[in-house]
Amino acid sequence: MDGQNVQTQQAQAMKVTTNEATILKTILSNLANFRDEGKIIFEKGKGMYANVTDPALISVVRVYLSRWAFDQFDVEKEEISVSFEKLKEIFRQVKKDNKISMYKNGSNFIIEVDADVKRKYSLPMLSLEEEYFPNLDEFTFKAKAVVESKALKKIISEARRLLVESLVIYSNGKVLKLTADETKDFEVEMEIGSMPLMELDVKEESKAIYRVDYLEKAVKFADISQHAVLEWSSNNILKLTFYEGLLESPYFKVEVAVAPQVIE
Repeated sequence: MDGQNVQTQQAQAMKVTTNEATILKTILSNLANFRDEGKIIFEKGKGMYANVTDPALISVVRVYLSRWAFDQFDVEKEEISVSFEKLKEIFRQVKKDNKISMYKNGSNFIIEVDADVKRKYSLPMLSLEEEYFPNLDEFTFKAKAVVESKALKKIISEARRLLVESLVIYSNGKVLKLTADETKDFEVEMEIGSMPLMELDVKEESKAIYRVDYLEKAVKFADISQHAVLEWSSNNILKLTFYEGLLESPYFKVEVAVAPQVIE
C-alpha cells in the first residue's frame, strides 16, 4: 500500500461535513475569546462538543452542536486539540452559505471550505494535558430570566462602551435590573411581561456582580440564538445559555458560566 493511499484512509477515518457554516463559525471562533487552545470532541450519536475554562478561572464554556447539524458524520470518537486562535482566523473567511468539511490527516486537522473557490486549511494537532472542568449541571440557581439575545448583547455592548467594569444583575421577581456597580450611572430595567424580558422566575431575591469584559465574551454567542437564558443567585455564578430547539435535546447549545465578584 503506497503512502498516498495510507494518507487517504487516515483522512477518511474521521470526516464530518455541514452546511451550518454560521453556527459552526460562531461556536468555534468564540472559543478563542476564552482560551488560546483546547480540545474539540466529535462523537458518534452525539455530535460535536467542547469544554473550555479560561486561564483566570473566571469563566467556563460548554458548547454542543448535535449530530443532526451535520450532513455527514463519519466518526466514532475523536478528540481534536488545536489552537483556537488559529481556528478563529480560519473561520474569518467563512460565509453563511459555505459548506464545511473537517477531518484528520496524520497529525493535522484539515478544514475544507467549499465556496466559489475551495480552500483547504491544515492545523497541527496539539498534545494537551487533561484539565478539570466543573459540571455546570450540578449548580442550582434562585433566579432565572429569559431575554431576547440580541437585546442582551446590545445592553452589554453599551455598558462596555461606557467603560462600565462590572454589572449588578438583580431581580425580585417583578423586574430584572442590570446596573453599573461602580458609578450607578448606567441602569437597564425590564419588567415582566414586556419585551425584551420574556420570562422571569425568581424563588429568592437575587443580586450578584459580574465583570463586563467576561459578559461581553459570553454574549458573542447571541448572534445565533433568539433567546438568552440567565440563571444566577446572590453572590453566585451566572450561567448564560444560548440554544436552538429544546433545551433537553437542542440542535445546538452554548453555556457560559461567569464567576461573581464579592458584594460588600
